Amino acid sequence: MKKYLALFAIMAIGGQLAAQNLPQFSFHMFNRQVYNPGFVGSDGRMSVAFAGRQQWVGQEGSPNSYVLALNTPLGKTSSLPRLAAGFLAMRDEIGVRETHRFKGQIAYRIPFGNRTVLSFGIQMSGAFVNQNLANLDVNDPNDPLADENYQSGLLPNSGFGVYYYSDDFFVGASISDWFGNSLQDVVVVDNPRGYHLQGGYRFHLNDNLDLRPTTMIRYTGKLDGINSPLEVDVNLALIIQNQLMIGLNHRVNESVGAMLKYQFSENLYAGYAYDFTVTNYLKQSRGSHEVLLGYVFNINPKGVNSPRFITYF
Repeated sequence: MKKYLALFAIMAIGGQLAAQNLPQFSFHMFNRQVYNPGFVGSDGRMSVAFAGRQQWVGQEGSPNSYVLALNTPLGKTSSLPRLAAGFLAMRDEIGVRETHRFKGQIAYRIPFGNRTVLSFGIQMSGAFVNQNLANLDVNDPNDPLADENYQSGLLPNSGFGVYYYSDDFFVGASISDWFGNSLQDVVVVDNPRGYHLQGGYRFHLNDNLDLRPTTMIRYTGKLDGINSPLEVDVNLALIIQNQLMIGLNHRVNESVGAMLKYQFSENLYAGYAYDFTVTNYLKQSRGSHEVLLGYVFNINPKGVNSPRFITYF
């Protein structure tokens, strides 16, 4: 139990317990659907992606996050061809707490003559929280709470976002968990409102090279009674022949790392990212690992001819 308590104390000091309200990804530019429902349909085709992250490897009870995302333009299948739909399934593990989230998303896209698109998205979501106190090492084996497994009922929520994009840039703003609900049980579980800003631009250096900086700014309210600091991610990636991406990422006051992504075909891509902490609290960890795998189907419903901010890059 002392190990878990020490880890939670470290996360509280660094603000990371609050930051885990939604998964934390180095590949956040390829997981925009997690944070902004307005992103849904911007690929112009049906796509599915999986992302998994093991954070602070070597620390008992450290966060693990997994996301499966699907989104598609509705096109001719809808009476409103500008509509797009998406679905997300997420699982987060941290200490003895396990959270399962599900999101259904709808976006309405407005194309402009300069090959840009403005998209408005809404989402409805639900979360289930499980806390298995039996996994704790306790000093008193007769503690009546020691063998308990607490599971919440459904925690419903909603969110919305706006997303503006073209072939070469994107910018988005969103609010998640609008209801800001919480569960008061043996251990308090807060689900506070989250605010997200994302943006990026693609600079064409020559026929073979592109440079793409991206950033994400996040703020989450109090989580488990802990104030969350402003979180800023900055990434810089070099894209080689629209096939190989090599990038660096920096999470301000927390970590630095590198990422690699390869486009195997027009449809299939995969990536790997590694980062290590620069704080004094978790230097003994072996860093964080992240994988990304995605597939884009050869289905292009007629509706909005979405320019892509290099969805694959």
